[in-house]
Amino acid sequence: GRRAGQALRPMEGWGPWSLRGLTRPGQSSGAAGEEATDICLTSVASRLLLEASALLLLTCAAALAALAALPASAAAAAALGCLCVAALCYCPDVTAERSWSRLRSSTSEQWPLRGLIGGDGAACRSITAHVRQWRADNSNEPVEVLLVCLHGTFSSSHEFSAFAAALCEHAAAAYCGGEAGAPRLAVLAVDLPGHGLTGPWEGSRSMRAYSADSDVDFLRQVLARASPAGARVVILGHSLGGSIATAYAAKHPDHVAGLVLVAPWGLRHGRPNRQGEPDCVWFMKLVLSPRWRFLNLWVCLLLIRLTPRPVVRYALSTAFGPGADGAGQPPPAPGRVAAAADAMHALMLRTGNRRTFVTRIAHFIAQERHAGLSRSRCRAQLAALQCPVQLQWGEADTWLSVGRATAWVEALGHRAVDVRLWPGVGHCVPEQAPGVSASAVWAFVRACTRPDGRSCMLGRE
Repeated sequence: GRRAGQALRPMEGWGPWSLRGLTRPGQSSGAAGEEATDICLTSVASRLLLEASALLLLTCAAALAALAALPASAAAAAALGCLCVAALCYCPDVTAERSWSRLRSSTSEQWPLRGLIGGDGAACRSITAHVRQWRADNSNEPVEVLLVCLHGTFSSSHEFSAFAAALCEHAAAAYCGGEAGAPRLAVLAVDLPGHGLTGPWEGSRSMRAYSADSDVDFLRQVLARASPAGARVVILGHSLGGSIATAYAAKHPDHVAGLVLVAPWGLRHGRPNRQGEPDCVWFMKLVLSPRWRFLNLWVCLLLIRLTPRPVVRYALSTAFGPGADGAGQPPPAPGRVAAAADAMHALMLRTGNRRTFVTRIAHFIAQERHAGLSRSRCRAQLAALQCPVQLQWGEADTWLSVGRATAWVEALGHRAVDVRLWPGVGHCVPEQAPGVSASAVWAFVRACTRPDGRSCMLGRE
């Protein structure tokens, strides 16, 4: 691996890049695009659900201990109060049909996919994928580059609304300006199984149905249907989506022309930074540790029904960094964060989503028992990549510390790596900084899909 502080190797035709730098020397950051009308969602649920449920569990335990020491009348009153609090936190499921009618957007489509392996051995399962598509222009010219966006845990394709709008604006400006070599771009975002409006696999609750291999096969089927003939594919993965994108690119190297990893999940920073661990890491380690199986069980049971909206709002406020969005713009207004949290909360309640999340948590716990093997697999996948890679990270990310970027850069040492670190930005880079993130992605797409570069075509299967 590359030693800490060693210079990154730029792509052919590019200037030098710095791990701490934001833009190429002499290149200005792109102007932030207009804010999209769709409410953007973030991948905060993994933290908020775990923290909320464990907090409720500890509160219930303390309440029971207090009740045991009270007289009978006082104990009855206290028990009634606890039941009232539980009733306020209880959130029933919402049917798939009602969720679709309330939360779909103008760009939403449903794609029935069948014959997919749902993780139950030879049994084949079906799923209806929710996808959203954007075109940078209204012409009938064939699409030359398809950017596929994969969201994080318990988020959805809605998190890319503002990002996709900003990216299409950059591409449209290039077309109007007559810039040579600007590829005809389309953007596709898909809800992963058990997320958003896609929902869970039909008839399967197996842990293997939501493993990395199953997610890769799901993405393969989506791309087989989505990709125009001859289009080059660039995959953008955020958090959990980053690990899925990496696994897909390693398994199907001839299908991917470029890879954009935004605060990806999969590798840990070898040495803690001077500030210590991020605030949320201690709790995640506690819940995911196989040593606390009893706590894991109760947390998972609480996750299925208890997801109070105020906790979602609080957690969403921590998803963004405290500073500007990387281009000098102020953080989102509290009202917008609250509206986004309410929409995210509504998507969580879609039938099957919370139960699927519990299944994924169980899978994460199983992986933690063999953490070394899991990381070795991730490093092997990175070593197998044959496409250029862009790595984006918010320097104010408190969920996956920016220190992890070093581990990813070292693991990608043999590849050309374009690193973008955004000061003041948190974990949700595409949402907090859609303008600068889209500008960096557009420059990367143009570089790795230029006509004289390697042709990475995705054929229909």
